[in-house]
Amino acid sequence: MSNAEFSFVSLNGVSFDGGRLDNVKFDGSSLLCASFNGVNLAGADFGNSNLTGAHFSNSDMTGAKITEDQIKQASFYNVIMPNGEKSVLTHSTTTKKPITQTTTSIACNGIFLNQTIYTVGAYPASVAIADVNNDNKSDIVTANMKSNTVSVLLNTGNDIFSPQVTYSVGAEPVSIAVAD
Repeated sequence: MSNAEFSFVSLNGVSFDGGRLDNVKFDGSSLLCASFNGVNLAGADFGNSNLTGAHFSNSDMTGAKITEDQIKQASFYNVIMPNGEKSVLTHSTTTKKPITQTTTSIACNGIFLNQTIYTVGAYPASVAIADVNNDNKSDIVTANMKSNTVSVLLNTGNDIFSPQVTYSVGAEPVSIAVAD
């Protein structure tokens, strides 16, 4: 799908696996927790889009238009960045498998920006992004399989989340869905 335009649409949680999205324009769209694996994004324009929690892996973003702030919102692994250099992603080695956000700078010169780690219950098997308290900010909800809980982290602004509030649920929750 080359040269398509997604203006002000919600593509939250969508997964693109392989294929071509070269020269595609995502103008003002929401790509919360979207996944791009093995996708040709050469020349793509992310415009004014929200990439919070988006993950790019094994993809080509040569010449893509993406801001420093958007790079801070997403994670990248084995991606050819707009400047032609490959990205590398590190991950947390803690046993609780916290939600982490690790980013690299726009220059992709091997320097990583500070990561933010949010601790949730044991073995988070699923994550959802939704505004659960009607403040027009995206919050994080996880299903924690080994602790039999659901964690809610409220967005306090500037992409900072409050410590988790946990709710007990049935045995071993493996997925989560949020609706209004």
